[in-house]
Amino acid sequence: MTMQRSMLSPPAQQVITTDAEKERRSWSGLQHPMVQLLFFAIVFWIPFYRWRHLSQQYEFLKVDWLLVLALFAILVPYTLVQRRMPWQLRSNLNLLMGIFLCVNLAASLLSPFRMEALGGMQKIVFGYVFIALGFLIIGRRGFERTFPVVLCTSVSLCAILAIMGFYLQIEMLTLGVTTGIDEFALRGVGGSMGANNAALMYIFCLPFLVHWLHYGRSKLSRFWAVAQIGILLLGLVSTFSRGGFLMLVFIGVLILLGERHRFHPRFLGPAMAFACAFVIIATIAVPDSFVRRIQSLGKGTEADLSMSRRAAYLQVGWDSFKERPILGSGTDTFQYNWFHSTIAKFYKGEMRYAHNTYVEVLVGSGILGLVLFLAILFRAFANYTTALHLFRARGDTHMASLTTAYRIAFVCVVCYLLMLSAIEHKLFLLAIALSQISLNLAAPATSESVSAEEQKRQLTEGAAG
Repeated sequence: MTMQRSMLSPPAQQVITTDAEKERRSWSGLQHPMVQLLFFAIVFWIPFYRWRHLSQQYEFLKVDWLLVLALFAILVPYTLVQRRMPWQLRSNLNLLMGIFLCVNLAASLLSPFRMEALGGMQKIVFGYVFIALGFLIIGRRGFERTFPVVLCTSVSLCAILAIMGFYLQIEMLTLGVTTGIDEFALRGVGGSMGANNAALMYIFCLPFLVHWLHYGRSKLSRFWAVAQIGILLLGLVSTFSRGGFLMLVFIGVLILLGERHRFHPRFLGPAMAFACAFVIIATIAVPDSFVRRIQSLGKGTEADLSMSRRAAYLQVGWDSFKERPILGSGTDTFQYNWFHSTIAKFYKGEMRYAHNTYVEVLVGSGILGLVLFLAILFRAFANYTTALHLFRARGDTHMASLTTAYRIAFVCVVCYLLMLSAIEHKLFLLAIALSQISLNLAAPATSESVSAEEQKRQLTEGAAG
């Protein structure tokens, strides 16, 4: 009787474990608190790029590099013990990224600046390593809460420092900028490496804060989201970034379109009151010099030296592309093409980047490289879109809203690449990695856990059998 009971009881008592669940559990060490702490410490340090060097004498002593080395010291032995590749590294982006790497390698080997181009390849290689770390370490909790909370907190702190630097004229927290003829001002950057980079980070975080206005766990968290939005907007003003202003308008429109289903006539009064308060605060807080700098956009290339130089970058990029249209002149070689151009002589003849990632890719790896690069971006956007549809199909409004925020943030960084040479920017790399993670979380076949309904169905079938 005892033996018979023991034979009948397991199907009704055990939780059914699928092969996918076994695979997930075998890599549960990637969610260890120490691994998570090291990785999200890297994320936290993204806005403080200027202060990542621990020693001027030893360039390799950088905060983020040391954190990555510490992660490798844990992950490499752990992976070797498992004797197989982690399932988290499987991605529909891998093939495109592999071909892009090969094209850049071929372009660099054939480059007239061969050694410099091969040196520039490290940006792509290190970028892939960081994407892989994102694949491995960011799980459901990281996607839902840890990543946006850590990033928004650190970026808000950077914005606070930038605001302090701008309004209190603290030189270590600012950089200089020309705002008009014979007019010079300090622009707040906090710990970031530049004003445009700071503006990118501020705008990148806005979709997550809007998401928390609806899905915050408490009234306090929603109030803090509103406060952070105010901090980031004021931080954006302190950067004097014209590109940041244009991107704010564009992303603002995308956010409003995404939130249009929430509009209701009863919200019209509070919305108008909020708009009036915003205009009053902006009138007080925004300096006239910022307004004049934004107005200078209407003058085009005649606005100032910066605008004129950006037009020159495009001309040099086009001339370089025509010389080597298929494979380009080698990875990260725009600066050398610029230095040897006749136009550069009118701008002090310095080595300079194109301030446009797409021009950098076109010059470095030709039309083949640019097409592959755009294909990677399209695939990442498609991943977000597919995940969004899957979440909506199963009625998960919270994850659908969060995925929408991630997708808008991705669009933000992709558009901002028109104004930055930043193929190795960590926000850009993480946005690519998070597209696959969103798809993994949304797709039933690759989700991190078996649903309660599925477990109940399997238990019923087991008991019946």
